[in-house]
Amino acid sequence: MLPYRRLVIGSGALVLALALALFSRSPAPSMLAIPDTAAITPQVFSQLATHLEGQRPAERDRLLDALQAAIDRDPAQMIDALDQSGGAAQKAYTIAMVAADRTDTLGRQAYLVLSGGDPQASPLTALAVSESRDGGLWYSLADAAGTFIGEIGAAIGQAPERGAGFLTLATALQTEPPHDQGRLYQWLFDATTTHDGTRLQSGALQAFGLSYDKATQDSVLMR
Repeated sequence: MLPYRRLVIGSGALVLALALALFSRSPAPSMLAIPDTAAITPQVFSQLATHLEGQRPAERDRLLDALQAAIDRDPAQMIDALDQSGGAAQKAYTIAMVAADRTDTLGRQAYLVLSGGDPQASPLTALAVSESRDGGLWYSLADAAGTFIGEIGAAIGQAPERGAGFLTLATALQTEPPHDQGRLYQWLFDATTTHDGTRLQSGALQAFGLSYDKATQDSVLMR
């Protein structure tokens, strides 16, 4: 009887261990509640963007669908508002979009931001719009566009297939692709601040450049 008793006890211990493991397992994380597109303000966008990192692909894509739709409603206004509240949300969004193979969508959104939301408008005209603030001129859209373009470039630059990523971006921006991988920083800057051979006017160019430099610092574009 002794061997049989040992077998029963051993089997019982195994069943108990499996049961404990089953009941002690952490519950599956609940899905993040995402409001309707119309309710995604810049503040809500920023909050949702903090949840992008570390998500499983399916949940990340669900989040990106909502954030992408929020930008598509009014690209220039949303990016401008996000820029004024800090660049963290834009950085998280662009990195996740590139990782999800949505570079083409980023490029399309960037093109609309550069033209002030009107695909028929000249980027040079849209970016040069200014307002008086604190005794000087403030180029709000140029400043925001510089950040957004810089974050997109930085995100593509750290992706495994960055060559293909910049080619996709060039197509979406309706510009010539980069011919020298060692000059990506200058290529992207020139591609987004020059239209039909004409450079953006100096005040807007400076505002764009300062934000662009800040967004691309320490990225592969600066190497």
